[in-house]
Amino acid sequence: KCGVLNKYEKIPIDRLLGTMIVERSFDMLALLILLLSIVVFQFHVLGDFINSNLLPSLKGKIGGAGRLLLYASIFLGLTLLFIILLRKKLIKLKIVQKLIGLFKGIWHGIKSVKELKSVWAFLLQTILIWILYFLMAYVGFYAFSATRHLSLWAGLAVLVFGSLGFVVPVQGGIGAYHYMASKTLMAYGIASDEALAYAFLLHGAQTIMMIFFGFVSLILLPLVNKKHERSISTDA
Repeated sequence: KCGVLNKYEKIPIDRLLGTMIVERSFDMLALLILLLSIVVFQFHVLGDFINSNLLPSLKGKIGGAGRLLLYASIFLGLTLLFIILLRKKLIKLKIVQKLIGLFKGIWHGIKSVKELKSVWAFLLQTILIWILYFLMAYVGFYAFSATRHLSLWAGLAVLVFGSLGFVVPVQGGIGAYHYMASKTLMAYGIASDEALAYAFLLHGAQTIMMIFFGFVSLILLPLVNKKHERSISTDA
């Protein structure tokens, strides 16, 4: 994404990285709000699923995160001490100057949220994106007779826990999404085979759509950009 925008919009990559951090932060906040809503309003349905699938994993990660945080604190402390002692020599190195420039650009990109022409438009578009995510999960219920009766809450639960499957460091959420989505549906009384079929259908449809439109975009983007550049040069 950053490479494409840098090539066609001439925006520095470091600043684009900063804007992407802001975008992902808002997406993560939206996911956490939805997760909290599901836990509060659907715990009577998903309580066993959460206790057996999420909490054990979360406890293990918290324990591992504690050790990792300790090691990271020691490493950062030693690194900071090293930088303070040798800062005058380090600042003269070209690679250090480039890193400083990179971090400044990223920070400028993060601060760019203050420069938005309309903060409300940004928030509205973020909400609309998540509404479309939800509709994709819910409308998929009508592909199977076994899931057509499921409620809007069930669709939201599939969206939330399926999204957590994408958070796992697995390429495209393969496997992790199928597990989380199917287990969520099973909590709503759907048989394992039908729940897994739904997960495969939805994930497969998303993957095919992304490949298709990504391929079309790669073809059209240079053509559209050339017309845009010609119109600019003509106006000038």
